[in-house]
Amino acid sequence: MSKKDIRRDFRRAVFDRGADSCQVCGSHGHDRQLLPMHNPDDIVPLDAHHITPREDMPNGGYVVENGISLCESCHCDAESGFSSENGDLCRENLYELIGSSHETAIEASRRLV
Repeated sequence: MSKKDIRRDFRRAVFDRGADSCQVCGSHGHDRQLLPMHNPDDIVPLDAHHITPREDMPNGGYVVENGISLCESCHCDAESGFSSENGDLCRENLYELIGSSHETAIEASRRLV
């Protein structure tokens, strides 16, 4: 499987599990990478956020156990690791929101080949 296929499958799995919604604030949206360049204002762009950075995971961490769907605002808050109006967006809390853990994500990522 190519790296492009792995990334596509990762994004699809993250958005499917999250029902095309931000897992922090609940905003419904669509994968940012599949939206038209001039996105209508009523469609919330979603990102597939790696909870543990790709470079810190075996094989890049492109596994659903390490991904969470986030809107732009919550994604910025999660990237900074700060608390937001939607709660503390630290790594452990993000894993908890998706029913995973850092250890589970590492194990799943090791199986990627």
